[in-house]
Amino acid sequence: MNNNIIKLLYKYIEDKRIIDEKFVSYMIIELIKEYHLYNEIKIFYIVNDNFSYYDGTKKILAVNLNKEKKLILTFISTLKKFLDIKTYICFINLLLFETIYHEIEHAKQNKIISCSKNYPNVLNKSIEYQIINLSFEHYIKEDTEIEKINLYLSDLEKEYNQQSAYYWCSPDERLAYIKSMNMVYKYAKIITKNSIIIDYIKYKALEKIIDEYEIIDNRVISPLEKYLLIRKCTAIKNGIELIDDKEFINIDEIRNNCSTYKRFLYGLPVCDKEFYCYEKSLKKKKSYHLFNE
Repeated sequence: MNNNIIKLLYKYIEDKRIIDEKFVSYMIIELIKEYHLYNEIKIFYIVNDNFSYYDGTKKILAVNLNKEKKLILTFISTLKKFLDIKTYICFINLLLFETIYHEIEHAKQNKIISCSKNYPNVLNKSIEYQIINLSFEHYIKEDTEIEKINLYLSDLEKEYNQQSAYYWCSPDERLAYIKSMNMVYKYAKIITKNSIIIDYIKYKALEKIIDEYEIIDNRVISPLEKYLLIRKCTAIKNGIELIDDKEFINIDEIRNNCSTYKRFLYGLPVCDKEFYCYEKSLKKKKSYHLFNE
């Protein structure tokens, strides 16, 4: 964690100030230094249209602070009555922090993929690289007509932009959501002692982990399986032949070499006992009952 960011968070909370553009700029600069993202983030700025985003091709990170504030205030309106003003602002600031950190996670992912070109023997063997790379590569047969490829990619982009299952199951987005929320949980335990805030953030982290896992015919379908299936169905629709999954990733081997937590983290297949155990942990959180009763 970054001590300079912790100090500034403390100051904003004590002054009862919601995160502003000055804080965002300071935070991004600090995290670029902390994670050595100089090659991944060349430009960053505050935008007033569109959502916050990270563009790995142009090396741009953009934050729509006003839009993020509005979304967060809507999400936590249920909890406002339980908090005093300073704690409420602390809560808002931590969740705004998460939205910015989410884009930093995308920059870190881009660094993993970019570095693999220079150090293939090291990174290509890592589970993190193999899982994230599924969001960067489509593994289309080389002799495929470019017109068909463009239609295929266009259809997937529509799915993604609609924030359908394809978006929520994509490895890069899942990991960015889970890791950013887990990081905010670590900051929250230092910044505040309020049990409601800490419980809510832990609840959201657990929720992101089991999101998109689904029980169908007594079998747990994982986000990674759904993600690859959407690609296959879209490819068939557009007359495209994809390279067989097993030629570029061995999901069973990866799953067998992962702990239960990492299987959930990467959206890998899990058994029903593992799924129900995590679901039970989620339902034990006080925040679960606030939002689901």
